Amino acid sequence: MENDIISHCIKLLKPFEEITKKISVSTASVSDVIPLISTLRKHFEPSSNENDGGLKRMKDVIKLVLEKRFGSVEINDLHTIATYLDSRYKASFFVTILEQVKSLLCVAVEKLQSEQSINSPPIKRKKTKSTEPTPSTSKSITYSLEEFLQSSSDEETHALPKDVVQMIENYHQEKRLDSNDDPISWWKVKQNVYPRLNKLARKTSIRTVY
Repeated sequence: MENDIISHCIKLLKPFEEITKKISVSTASVSDVIPLISTLRKHFEPSSNENDGGLKRMKDVIKLVLEKRFGSVEINDLHTIATYLDSRYKASFFVTILEQVKSLLCVAVEKLQSEQSINSPPIKRKKTKSTEPTPSTSKSITYSLEEFLQSSSDEETHALPKDVVQMIENYHQEKRLDSNDDPISWWKVKQNVYPRLNKLARKTSIRTVY
């Protein structure tokens, strides 16, 4: 009886050992976190053929601990983007929130592009004499303010750029890699096809856990 209980406990806890080994290798990245946690959660889902109440209670306790420890992982933007840009996983773990993930990715691409524009050296231009009057003499502050307000909408809506949306859609249609394939090698091949996504992937999904 005791041997059976110990045997069941070892079997129940086996995934923790496997995941620890997977996440400890040098090639483990941020993009592995959501898939591994999701798989772990599924392992502790209640089963209809469970007869032992003690093991069921053990499962319930472990599941509660997992939720408490990793419940926020799936709503973390970095982990979400990293997982989606890992060509082994893509949308596999975001079926119900796929459009939200795509929108999040689109905003991240824009933000990265904006950061790179700010950090890039300014283009030197030759000074030319302007025949136009300066703003201070051509328009009053009141007039400029009214002009600005008229050009701004009361509702701060932000339309997603069509080219970025299309790029993400094209990436989404790409065939997923097998779980044992190397996503870094995939991005090296595709870096000229999806240059902006490639830069974001290098910043997120290819980044190591440690």
